[in-house]
Amino acid sequence: MKKYFLSSLLSILFFTTLIGQDLKPYILAGKTNQSMTEVLQKVKTNMSKSGLTVVGEYNPESSKDKVILAFTSDELKNSVNKIGGFKAFALALRVALTTENGQIYISYTNPEYWGRAYYMDKWSSVSNNYNLLAKKLKTALSGFDENSFIEFGSKKGVSVSDLKKYHYGRYAIF
Repeated sequence: MKKYFLSSLLSILFFTTLIGQDLKPYILAGKTNQSMTEVLQKVKTNMSKSGLTVVGEYNPESSKDKVILAFTSDELKNSVNKIGGFKAFALALRVALTTENGQIYISYTNPEYWGRAYYMDKWSSVSNNYNLLAKKLKTALSGFDENSFIEFGSKKGVSVSDLKKYHYGRYAIF
């Protein structure tokens, strides 16, 4: 009887934790009044010091007020190598610098959200890599303001169980 009670209690706790775990695709690291040049240099330097490698940079809409940095890391590479298959999209994530109302907002793609979407039911095999990556990002992108690291990009977020079933559109063009 004790075993049944204990296993029931653990099951309830486990599923209660999963129910409340909704994720959003992006994280706002912070904002600043510094110039785009200063912020871009600081972000790139901090990313490099944290073991994150910038592999591309572009200005959406050819705007000087928007910069996207594509980056990779050993954690992303190790995850792709471990699982194999068609996981190449998981090799890079992005940091965005966007000017609005005289301030630069620093945001990035949420590693856990995209990791769960890419790896679906193999997430547990790579979650440690993504947890380490999340810590590196937080270190690299800290220090811009006190209200940092807020998830956004979806009103309610997406449940962990729904991300596990995530699929690109049937006719998506990349």
